[in-house]
Amino acid sequence: MSDNEIDEVHLSEDEIEVDTTEQKALKPKQSCIELHEELSQMQLALDTIDTNFSEKDKQYEKDKKEYQINRKKAHKDIEQLRKKFEKTLKHDMSRIHKTRKTGNSGKGGFNKVIPVPKKLCEFLELESGTELSRPSVTHLLNEKFKTMKFRSEENGKVIKISDKKAAKVLGCEMNHTIEFNQFQGFIAKFYNDEKPVVVA
Repeated sequence: MSDNEIDEVHLSEDEIEVDTTEQKALKPKQSCIELHEELSQMQLALDTIDTNFSEKDKQYEKDKKEYQINRKKAHKDIEQLRKKFEKTLKHDMSRIHKTRKTGNSGKGGFNKVIPVPKKLCEFLELESGTELSRPSVTHLLNEKFKTMKFRSEENGKVIKISDKKAAKVLGCEMNHTIEFNQFQGFIAKFYNDEKPVVVA
């Protein structure tokens, strides 16, 4: 390297040192008060960040607590309704599958199938020993009376035995009148007459 080149290198380094010194000289030096003010501003910004986070954290805790309360209540309501549903379902299913005895079962009481009294068998032209329920006998007797025109044309609730032969078979007088509210009593008499007499 020549002397001229060495001088140029030294010159460049000297120029760099001068430039750096000039830059430092150009940058204004902050006073203690200014530095303290800047530090205060930074600290204030940090405090603001902390405050905002703290407020959001408190709101989160509040929302979390409210969520837990609402969830617990909703869960309780669901359990109560589930128990009510299961109880109602069990009750409804038992009603569907349960065999209920009704008055129309035909196995007892007024609907029990028993032998028809002999006089009624004769009048209704049934075979002796025929067994029917009381409602069935009542229906057949009504139809027979309609056929024989025993029901009053003026008042359909009144029955008048206007046939001599029928009156004899039924064991009543000619033109015997039966009111609507007496009809079941009229039929019952035939059953009662054929009940076996209990000897004490």
